Amino acid sequence: MAVTKSSVGGNINISDNTSEANAIFIADKINVGGTTTNQELIVNGNLVTSQLTNNRKRAPGENDKPALYVVKDMNMYMKTLDFMSRSTYEWTQLK
Repeated sequence: MAVTKSSVGGNINISDNTSEANAIFIADKINVGGTTTNQELIVNGNLVTSQLTNNRKRAPGENDKPALYVVKDMNMYMKTLDFMSRSTYEWTQLK
């Protein structure tokens, strides 16, 4: 499991020859490379972005299958709570 985060204003580029990625990708822009192909991209995790560019398309006759398929894996988020969240505690000292 991986969490990939670009720097502020950064991009994440996923190569057109990638068929599967297991991560949570976080960026301002995520670019999925590709052309008309029968190779789908399966992302086990998530894509978190405000701008997604998907250049991967299915070949004619394959329109009933997705070119980009994202399987949101909540277990990945649970494993990253310590890294991606902030704990706040409030306490009172007793005499």
